[in-house]
Amino acid sequence: MQELLTQISDHFRPIIQQEVRNALNEYKTRIEAPKDEKLYSRKETASKLNISLVTLTKYVSEGRIVAHKVCDSNKKGVRVLFRAEDIDKCLSKIETKGGVYKK
Repeated sequence: MQELLTQISDHFRPIIQQEVRNALNEYKTRIEAPKDEKLYSRKETASKLNISLVTLTKYVSEGRIVAHKVCDSNKKGVRVLFRAEDIDKCLSKIETKGGVYKK
């Protein structure tokens, strides 16, 4: 009887281990999945950066800020949206020397 239980245990052990690994990986993926992040329109982004839409367009073409195109099937056009992370990256800290702004 004990031998039979050992054989059954040996048979199912790798199957159970694999299923536990799969469940843990799935759980880890759900935990690490990015939260729904807010996307900003061109107008909102320009406002956050305190610049004009023309300047924002220039920044995008120069690669200073990353823009994301989203197809808008209702309007048959393309919307340009910006991630908060990309807007923050566009901002840079001004270094001062002795309280004086330097470029």
